[in-house]
Amino acid sequence: MKLKSIDDYADDLRQEDPNFDAKLADAEMNLKIAMGVKNLRAELGLTQKQFAELVGKSTSTIARIETGFDKASSQTLIDIAIKTHRTLNVQFDKIDVSMN
Repeated sequence: MKLKSIDDYADDLRQEDPNFDAKLADAEMNLKIAMGVKNLRAELGLTQKQFAELVGKSTSTIARIETGFDKASSQTLIDIAIKTHRTLNVQFDKIDVSMN
């Protein structure tokens, strides 16, 4: 079967795996967290080692979060926010359900 778009591909995956949307949302959240932590560290001008020391985590934990290989717990994100004098924001955005 020839796919016309990424949406066609996603629709095929949804048919094969009823948990596809949950897995996709999880992967998107990991990516957002990874980018957010990495951008914060860069904004502070710190190496991973320096950032890890500042927030009280291991360098390997920070590296795994920044690459998306580790899910950062809400407590880890709170710890990072507190130690870097930031607030942690959570929001729920509307999605276009007509695509599903």
